[in-house]
Amino acid sequence: MATIAELADTIDGYLDNTGTNRTILSNQIKRVTRQIRRKYNNLQTDLINEQQRRYNAEAERDICQTELTQTQGDLNLITTAYNNERVVCQQYFLELQQCRIRIDTLENDLHLCDIQIDLKWGKWKNRTRNAEQLILNLQGQILLLQNNPQNMAEGRRRPVLKLIYQSFQPIPQYIGQMPPDDYVNTLEQAWSIAVPQMTALETANAGDFNDAVKCNVLKSKIGGKFAPVPANV
Repeated sequence: MATIAELADTIDGYLDNTGTNRTILSNQIKRVTRQIRRKYNNLQTDLINEQQRRYNAEAERDICQTELTQTQGDLNLITTAYNNERVVCQQYFLELQQCRIRIDTLENDLHLCDIQIDLKWGKWKNRTRNAEQLILNLQGQILLLQNNPQNMAEGRRRPVLKLIYQSFQPIPQYIGQMPPDDYVNTLEQAWSIAVPQMTALETANAGDFNDAVKCNVLKSKIGGKFAPVPANV
């Protein structure tokens, strides 16, 4: 297909040629104008197609821009979520460290409690032994009373002895833990609640609660390597 410039040159050639027949010239012009119209229509079609391609490209660009905006928004959301999760993980890590410190502290406290329990158990064990020794001493005295029914004084002093031995309960048996005089003073302070009854018995019946009886009461608190105390002491 001839170009527009070529068609224009052809028209000019026919017009400049004076020997050209008018009919021939008219036909040639019509043929040229038809070619021009076809060329124009083709150009219009190409222009429309090009515009359509441009519109399509712009639409595709808008879609890509929208997708890019959405992707950027998703990225921002993911980044925010990541940062929040990172902060939460850091908090969990700190709490885990605090829990480990707390566990170590509790383990130390438990160890200390075990030591304290062992110490207290030792004290309770000693107290139990002392109580057992006191019971044995009391049982011995009861046995003496049962084997000597003629001694009516023992029956009269028995309630007072019970009161005295109850006051002795908190005091451990004597095993040399303090000077003897101090220990005796401690016992005398403990039985002070029974002094009125002791005095009344001794006043009513001489010998019911004399120094010998008091000495035997004190002997009942002797334990360990010092027990039993000889009868003549």
